[in-house]
Amino acid sequence: MSLEDLMRKYRESIPSKLEQIARLIDEYEHSPSKENLAALKLAVHKLAGSAGTYGYPEASRLCKNLESQIDKGESRLPLSLFYQQLTRSFSQTTH
Repeated sequence: MSLEDLMRKYRESIPSKLEQIARLIDEYEHSPSKENLAALKLAVHKLAGSAGTYGYPEASRLCKNLESQIDKGESRLPLSLFYQQLTRSFSQTTH
């Protein structure tokens, strides 16, 4: 598989990645348990790495910032704003 194929495949997976993040945010907001927060953190961590690798540095930065806030134990996570900015950031690419 060529790099171009990998990039295309990643771009095609963005809607499902965003859907997963939205679902995890919703689950956490409706039931703010440690388990739901851990699931959201793991998904955000994975997305931070893959987004940076595939040319979405702003999405990666946003994910790293949220992950840091979770690690610090901040109780008022700006999840709606994070999701809006994340969605917007995927329309920006370095390619």
